[in-house]
Amino acid sequence: MSEENTPEVELVQYEIMAIIEPNITDAQYKKHVSALKSMLKKDGAKITHEQEWGKREFAYTIKKLDSGFYVVINFIGDPSYIQQLEADLRITPFIIRHLIIKTPAGYEPPEYDLDAELEVAIDP
Repeated sequence: MSEENTPEVELVQYEIMAIIEPNITDAQYKKHVSALKSMLKKDGAKITHEQEWGKREFAYTIKKLDSGFYVVINFIGDPSYIQQLEADLRITPFIIRHLIIKTPAGYEPPEYDLDAELEVAIDP
């Protein structure tokens, strides 16, 4: 089949928030974030933005844990790969929870300073 007859796949913007297990070293954490990005790239996704929120306490216990490392990654990818990505993330041992959302066209991810927001919430 020639390239001329191959239909062009329309890529879509997504955002994934993943929570990584908390009881690890800095080196293991960096390795896990790298593995998460590799998981996205292996299916042809192009990472456009990433932000690490650090270790945060949960509102309730998840899998017998009270905290985890939050990572937010924005990427552009083929919608047909999202179902497989979801399946891969469900069986990835270091990911406690994840959520993938489709973002609107032209979406610019905000930069959060969560530590500053916590200080404002604590100081009346």
